[in-house]
Amino acid sequence: MILYDHGLTVLGGILKGYHNRNAGFRDFATSNMKTFSLIQWLS
Repeated sequence: MILYDHGLTVLGGILKGYHNRNAGFRDFATSNMKTFSLIQWLS
């Protein structure tokens, strides 16, 4: 369920990127950092 919610967050960040590249990219990068942290925590 967490991964599903996270997927929506990433998708939202990408969609926002089309409207506002800088803000969208910041959201996308932030959500990516959360993914990397989660992967490191699980491994």
